[in-house]
Amino acid sequence: MTRDTLRGLMRAVATAITEQTAPLRTRIAALEARPALEYRGVFAGDGTAYRPGDLCTRSGSLWLCIAATTAAPAEAPSNWKLIAKGGR
Repeated sequence: MTRDTLRGLMRAVATAITEQTAPLRTRIAALEARPALEYRGVFAGDGTAYRPGDLCTRSGSLWLCIAATTAAPAEAPSNWKLIAKGGR
């Protein structure tokens, strides 16, 4: 096998690997762009800013912030998602 043939083969393999792994790289980038979950404790109610991915408790329930807000879950239901409802 000549040096040029070997180089050509290596380029072809590298191109094939790049093409085959492109969807995986795209998926990894999308996963890494998601907000990280962070428990912020009991809802502060003092104007504290919550970001998407923040979790807090209020009235015994666990809430996930899905849009930036300073409002309580009951006051801005479009910014929060109920994760676990508190029991009585």
